[in-house]
Amino acid sequence: DQLKVLVFLWGSVAEKPVIEKIDRWVRAGGTLVYPEQQQWQKALLGTIEGDTALARAWKEGDTGKGRVVFFPGHSEPIKHYIEFVGDTLRAMPTLHPAIQRGLRIRSSADVYWTALSNGSLALLSFDDRPATVRLASGKTVRLEPYTIAIE
Repeated sequence: DQLKVLVFLWGSVAEKPVIEKIDRWVRAGGTLVYPEQQQWQKALLGTIEGDTALARAWKEGDTGKGRVVFFPGHSEPIKHYIEFVGDTLRAMPTLHPAIQRGLRIRSSADVYWTALSNGSLALLSFDDRPATVRLASGKTVRLEPYTIAIE
């Protein structure tokens, strides 16, 4: 209930109680981001039995106080979906300041970040080469291969 955004990376099937809980969360004000095209086919979120009624309702704008943002493009290659998710999140001014800072990081695709509970960002370089990371503050950090740094 404390989460503001749920981003689906992959997958279109879940147990009915899970989808119903997501629906209640969306209707209470949550934002769901979902890739509509998976494995080169449309794939609305549905139950194991094939019921996609809630996802179809979301597509029609029936989301209560929340919203569901569908990515209409193909989720492969993933970089297009990543850009879409980043743009969607950057347009949400209510996100935690650490998340907002993380979304303004400029780096290679092999640098990952997460916001820590104290508001700092943890950076992970997952590459054989050193990485240069430009933080939202303008500061530049150099990460050696396969290292972690705390902002």
